Amino acid sequence: MPPQPEALLVDTNRGAVPLWRALRDQGWQVTVVGADPQAPLARLCDRYIKANYTDGEALAAIVADRPWQAIIPGCTDASYLACAALPGARLRGFDSPEVVRQLFDKQALRQLASDLAIPQPALLSEQQAIGAEAVLVKPVDGFSGGGISRLDRPTAEQLQQALAVARQRSPSGQALIEEFVQGQLYSHSAFLHNQKIEHDFFVQEDCIDSPYAVDTSCLAVDLEEDVKQQLRTVMQRLAEHLQLVDGLLHSQFLLRDGKAHLLEITRRHPGDLYGLLIQHATGFDYAARYVNGFLAEPIQPRDRPQELRPIIRHTITVGAGCDLWSLRFHEPVLIREWVPLARAGDHL
Repeated sequence: MPPQPEALLVDTNRGAVPLWRALRDQGWQVTVVGADPQAPLARLCDRYIKANYTDGEALAAIVADRPWQAIIPGCTDASYLACAALPGARLRGFDSPEVVRQLFDKQALRQLASDLAIPQPALLSEQQAIGAEAVLVKPVDGFSGGGISRLDRPTAEQLQQALAVARQRSPSGQALIEEFVQGQLYSHSAFLHNQKIEHDFFVQEDCIDSPYAVDTSCLAVDLEEDVKQQLRTVMQRLAEHLQLVDGLLHSQFLLRDGKAHLLEITRRHPGDLYGLLIQHATGFDYAARYVNGFLAEPIQPRDRPQELRPIIRHTITVGAGCDLWSLRFHEPVLIREWVPLARAGDHL
């Protein structure tokens, strides 16, 4: 019997668990790496390396330790960027460092979108933002809505305060100001092959308990076809312009007056168990398709064709602190899957 191929999965958060399972179910031997031994995947996986993968030298030493057949980033920007920065041409599934910079750095992405005439919120200088009707101040490389402030007709002092908050939440210490675009938030997940879209999905995203952190999402079954074609055209143009390698291209956009305004693009797996929403609603094996982008010999996804199912993904939060014991429902609900984010006895 040939030896099992070995993969290094660079993430131990719960969002990476479906990736681990997809590899394991297809006969791969998977090792995971992360700094927290209490992280969900660090506890689930019997091959765990404790290391801070954002430390480039530490991650490079782990990669050099054995002949991995695949290096797979998880569900965080930090994971993808750490993997993309690894030396060596044998890594499959990663674009050039310059392409990675243009996609992951918000200011560079804004410039790229401007060059390609892609609709987006306008970047503003501090002078332009003073007194503007509404602006957003955000970290250049933040995530999960952290450090974002909306200001209406801001003063110079208010801008400086918001910029300081955004820089504190930015790993690089940088922030930007952009016009505030009012509209419905959506995401678009496209799987590329030879810079062409093979499969894609549109998801409606809502921020119910926090204005800038998505906690509720479902397939955008009512999204008009012309809007979908707008986004497909934009992603196709980007893929061809940047000569993107095969794999996932995931974006967020705001829809206002029938026009899609690009917000962010990433090549990593989205967090919040996004792939499970797609899988439960459509039968499409999202996790397997994602890891395939990093494998020399792709695994066979276990797609289950079916009619669309009315699935909603929701993150339960509390407005005030409490100790977790249980969840009680006032009305009967059908729960397809429940993933705990905390343990009984934890203070929320």
